[in-house]
Amino acid sequence: MCIGLVDTEASYCSIPGGFAKDLGLDLESGKEDIIGTGNGKTKIYLHNCKIDIYDTLELQKHQNYKIVYTIQTREIPFLPKLPTVLLGANGFLMNFILTIDYPNKLFSILKTET
Repeated sequence: MCIGLVDTEASYCSIPGGFAKDLGLDLESGKEDIIGTGNGKTKIYLHNCKIDIYDTLELQKHQNYKIVYTIQTREIPFLPKLPTVLLGANGFLMNFILTIDYPNKLFSILKTET
């Protein structure tokens, strides 16, 4: 299990390349591509993965591993130099209503009705 960051600027969910081995994947055996990021162009390796999102409050309070959302198996980019999991628009944010209230320091993310 790891922490992921919601990234409103990211088009896709992405996983650090260093996680591949822990997931039983050979990083460089994935489909190779080059994409543009906020830091310029970078090499990626695409692997089919599923991502489970856990309720972090339940985890902190009760050590309860409650899955609140699953990104079904799809091609996920693994980036060799990425430091943390990014939860981007396609596959994650497009399924939620995101509200940021800067003056009150509030952030909410609600599942859309399907």
